[in-house]
Amino acid sequence: MRFHHQFTVARLSVALGLVLAALPAGAQGQGRSPVRDPQVMHASGADEARAVEYGDYQTDGQDAADAIRPISGELAEAAYPEGYPPGMVDESGAYGPMDPNLEMGMAPPGETPPGMQPWPGISPFDHRFSEHYNDNGLWMHNTNDSQRKWNGGIEFLWVGLQKINSDQQRIGYPIYRSSFTQRLHRDLSVFKDNMSAAGVRPYLMFTDPDDSGAEVSGFWTGSPDESHLFTPQGLFPGADNRIAGTQAIPGLLPIEIARINQETGVEGTPIFYNQALLAEYGAQAWGADATLITTPFLGRGANKVRMTYGMRYLDVRENLALVGFDTINGRSRIESIVRSRLFGPQIGARWDLGGENLKLITQGKAGVMANFEKLVVNADNYGFGANSRIARESEENRHLSPLLEFSFTAEMPLFRHIPVLKRTPIVKDGIFRVGYTYTAVYMMQRPAGIVTYADPLPRIDSDPTKWSVQWVNFGIDWKW
Repeated sequence: MRFHHQFTVARLSVALGLVLAALPAGAQGQGRSPVRDPQVMHASGADEARAVEYGDYQTDGQDAADAIRPISGELAEAAYPEGYPPGMVDESGAYGPMDPNLEMGMAPPGETPPGMQPWPGISPFDHRFSEHYNDNGLWMHNTNDSQRKWNGGIEFLWVGLQKINSDQQRIGYPIYRSSFTQRLHRDLSVFKDNMSAAGVRPYLMFTDPDDSGAEVSGFWTGSPDESHLFTPQGLFPGADNRIAGTQAIPGLLPIEIARINQETGVEGTPIFYNQALLAEYGAQAWGADATLITTPFLGRGANKVRMTYGMRYLDVRENLALVGFDTINGRSRIESIVRSRLFGPQIGARWDLGGENLKLITQGKAGVMANFEKLVVNADNYGFGANSRIARESEENRHLSPLLEFSFTAEMPLFRHIPVLKRTPIVKDGIFRVGYTYTAVYMMQRPAGIVTYADPLPRIDSDPTKWSVQWVNFGIDWKW
């Protein structure tokens, strides 16, 4: 401490000499006392009463306050030795009593010395994210000090909902006779393609400096329906009539729905329609999922692969109705309804390739869903006449259903290059997204497969199969 005191006094003397030398000679020779600092006077043993003489000091017509920097300001700066932050010396500018702990370079127990606080001060963690990795034999160091990045948007969907599986395109009890003169069972192959609908998918996502993140999203589809009308076959039936009937019997023959006898287990009394049979199918789906994204396990930057895991909810509703018309027995209706609610975990991988001008995102997910199903079968005028029946049967099941999903998305700043949109405040800052998604769920009940056309009453049966939904998505993404 004695050495520092002597060193400071020497610095003060030099500073005072420089200030006095800067004064014009006239000001020094007029007999006025120069401006002096009390600390300098005390250090040199001079009379402190003569430290300052107040008056109008002029130097070549210029005010002394403009030409002379107050010595006290320099003393205040010199009072703090190099490398010592404020608080470790007396704030008056002179060395005074200090905390004994600080004098030894230590803080009081349980405290941190001022100026040595952790982040954002002195800290071993100089970056928000820092990693060392080996790249083809060379050790590399990667740092990232950016904040958490958010992005979100909305996508419009062109949806394809799977209709009736080929293994369930049956109406009636499936008896395939070899006799040429017998009526043959037909199917619902007209419902083999996907049913189109519109939909929407909003989403929100964030990414941390280490490239990990999370995403929440949901989707909703419309509720399209489709119907086909079948009429009795003529002398030369057309190939487009696929419902039960005859294929080579002369004359007009009614449409037949074969039934099985519940008691004997053999063919029962069939149902005939001599006018027409209308088949109607409808479906709808919606869902949501929450996904966590890990740090890359392959690559980094513009080419990286990350693991994903999370939870998903999926709600699927389907119904199939057969409405028959007959001149003798009137109108009858057989309807089957399936609602499936699925919830469970999923795991997958996400591959990001590209940068700001073009990014390609490929994802694959697999999950095991708890499936809560409700099956309903309604029948009105089922059997005609004295044998007609009004029936309703429902059943609830719980089981596991595997899920697979694949998606591909491309992102590009397209809107900023379109003449009109690039001047629109909200749109010009958005990123255009386009992609494709396919989702399949196995071990699901479908409306065409849960009905057994029995005699005298229909009953619910179990025939699980695959259900799928796919869409083409296009939308806008905002980043902030």
